[in-house]
Amino acid sequence: MTRKRDPQKPRTVTLMLTLFSITIFLGAALLFLVQPMAAKLILPRLGGTPGVWNGCMVLFQAALLGGYGYAHVLGVMKPGRRPLLIHTVALGLAALTLPVGLRQITQGFEDSSPMLAVVTMLAVGFGAPFLMMSTGGSLMQRWFSTTDHPQAHDPYFLYGASNAGSLIGLLGYPLLVEPNLTLGQQRWGWSAGYALWAGLTIACVFVASKRPALITAPTTLRSNEALVPAMSVAPESLRRRWARYAIWIALAAVPSSLVLGATQYITMDLAAIPLLWVVPLAAYLLTFIVAFSPRMKWLVSFASWAFIPLLALIVWAWFENLKYPIVGIVAMHVAAVFLGGTACHGKLASLRPGVENLTRFYLCIAVGGVLGGSFNALVAPWTLVRMEEYPIALILALILGFPSPASWSERRMRATRLIVSASAAVALLMANAGTYQAPGSTNILHSRSFFGVLRVRQQDDGAWRRLLHGNTLHGIQASSNPEWAKLPTSYYHPTGPVGDVFRLTWPGEMPSRAAFVGLGAGTLAAYGKEPSQRFTFYEIDPDVVRIAFDPEFFTFISDSKATVDSVVGDARLSLVKEPDGAFDLIMLDAFSSDAIPVHLITLEAGQLYRSKLKPRGLLAIHITNRYLDLRGVIASLALDLELVAMSRYDTSKEFTELETNTGRLSSSWVVLGTDGPWAAALAGKKWERIDNRTTEHAWTDDFSDVLTVFRRSGTR
Repeated sequence: MTRKRDPQKPRTVTLMLTLFSITIFLGAALLFLVQPMAAKLILPRLGGTPGVWNGCMVLFQAALLGGYGYAHVLGVMKPGRRPLLIHTVALGLAALTLPVGLRQITQGFEDSSPMLAVVTMLAVGFGAPFLMMSTGGSLMQRWFSTTDHPQAHDPYFLYGASNAGSLIGLLGYPLLVEPNLTLGQQRWGWSAGYALWAGLTIACVFVASKRPALITAPTTLRSNEALVPAMSVAPESLRRRWARYAIWIALAAVPSSLVLGATQYITMDLAAIPLLWVVPLAAYLLTFIVAFSPRMKWLVSFASWAFIPLLALIVWAWFENLKYPIVGIVAMHVAAVFLGGTACHGKLASLRPGVENLTRFYLCIAVGGVLGGSFNALVAPWTLVRMEEYPIALILALILGFPSPASWSERRMRATRLIVSASAAVALLMANAGTYQAPGSTNILHSRSFFGVLRVRQQDDGAWRRLLHGNTLHGIQASSNPEWAKLPTSYYHPTGPVGDVFRLTWPGEMPSRAAFVGLGAGTLAAYGKEPSQRFTFYEIDPDVVRIAFDPEFFTFISDSKATVDSVVGDARLSLVKEPDGAFDLIMLDAFSSDAIPVHLITLEAGQLYRSKLKPRGLLAIHITNRYLDLRGVIASLALDLELVAMSRYDTSKEFTELETNTGRLSSSWVVLGTDGPWAAALAGKKWERIDNRTTEHAWTDDFSDVLTVFRRSGTR
């Protein structure tokens, strides 16, 4: 059957397609812009906990699923006054909550239930516009399918516009929006974008109602993309219908789990580069564009076959424990996301139903995305000891995306699939177990929680013990030499910058009250010389506290002569509760791993630290990082706080053999304080005064730009 339509000019056809494409593109771009913006708004209120990001994910995924459900209900209605009225009213009600942002009504949950606070803040401040905008892709495609446009019989190609918009929004926030706009400007700009999108959406509904298709008989789009009369299709049993839904959900869930697993593996065990998560996520979005593009079927077929040798390469790399070259290894795992995702999404696209089930199809995709993401973010941290979710996703992608040549017999195909899948499963799980065992050392503790994977490694010769989070070192202690075991090691060695601070900051005495942000193995407790000193460590991960305070693993705290305690939670929020002028020293040690907690070095945070320090107290900041150079940011902070900033880079090239043997590592530190004798004393110890700004003003809770401090060389 064919659609009968009134003669229409090519220009009119083009304008209709352009209108729907722009609307879908804009809505998707705004969806991916609002998520990092919302999380950044919440961070200063609830601290830099992973719970903030997890809460954002939970709320936005729930809203996305709700939006697809709303689109399904509205999509079954015939375009006309009724759906136009309903959707216009809904869009208008959502607009009443603009501009997006945090509301005063959400205050009060922070202490009792941080997760509830995150969800409440997002729901009240962002929920309604996000919910309506999440309907855009599927609903616009459904209404486009009811028009007399020549391509209306198969509107799935518009899914490419949706994913292109998502990709632009994903890359646009860190590259364009964050560096140039304050959070206040972002809120108003996004709200204006919502108003524009809402107007375009109403225009699309109006056009769809004015240009209905004249169909001689109802039609259904089969998996072979041929239009056949719907009346000729035998009624589908309920069991087969739900089986079809389950297949849709599975084909969407596996790539969702795959991209999160690859991202976690890359950023924790390969290259702890901030914002590197954008790369695999961009590859994931590209898989949708390829899978639903009629012109790229060849690439889907290629991906399903190429994924097999790539998986073999990954297994080999895991068995060999390869970490270098970083670019090549990262590219291999990003390719796994693209090829595995394209294979699964390609099959998903081939199973797309006729337009009458379009919104139900997208609803199942949303369910699959939520299930895949929830498995990695919520289930795996509590049920899997290691990060097995990534190998599991690779195995499932191989099974579901396995190529199905028409020339193969069904029996041969099943046997081949079973052999390949079983072999891959065994190899991947064995290889994954091997990645956590470095040559020459033994894992005496492997702990996984919501915050990541912690490992305590003992060298086979018994000389040293290390605490690692992913591939980031959090502490090292001599375990065979009792005297060396009492020395502060790694970045805190007595002959390094930290030793300078403890010896020279307070002439004739040691700091009696010190706050340390970040616990690690508890190395800094070794500087405690008498019980009158009180050292308080602020640590966000309870597992780190458990390990550091257990002398079975590390003895820095148990051997310390100072009174040592800990506070579990975000440091900035916890320090608010301390009395003003309480500390001689506040030391920040939270910037050496992958995603730095920006909210700890903003102007507002600096003002908090200064209020908690004694008049001649000092703020010391550990800025050793392989990928970020924070010297200029801290210099700007010091100038705005009217403090002196002294910096020292401690390079291993100048270490003595004894210092190297006793665990001294290269480090970079900055110390801030009011002008006084301490600055002159440090100046004689290879410290230099810094006042070179990287920005006109210090970073604030309203504006920061991490991209400006990336190191080009990726060193130091």
